[in-house]
Amino acid sequence: MKPTPQRVRARVKHWAKLLGLAGWTIVVTFDRDDDDGSEAFCGAAPEYRHVRLNFDISKWKASEDLDAMVCHELLHAVVWPLASWAEALTGGDPVKLEACRREEEGLVTALQHILARVKASSG
Repeated sequence: MKPTPQRVRARVKHWAKLLGLAGWTIVVTFDRDDDDGSEAFCGAAPEYRHVRLNFDISKWKASEDLDAMVCHELLHAVVWPLASWAEALTGGDPVKLEACRREEEGLVTALQHILARVKASSG
């Protein structure tokens, strides 16, 4: 069963609380082909405690793990200050920027998997 916007918003609220983002302004949109055409996108401004999440649920498979997707995107907001600082250090070099992007995705994915294991072990 594909997720509905209402279910996505409910899971965003749930995960935001768990990740310490409950006091943030979180805008959730459902635009198609936002940013780079991916299934989901996060844009954050931690200094203002603001995050924008976009989910193109038309691209999601019925088997897509809604919690994993929402958790992953919100984790981008958590690591945003570090990722932003690392990106600034690249000096705009495309090779370094891509390496920075890959490392951020790797960190976010690793944290997402850790949280999934913690959730599974807590019943």
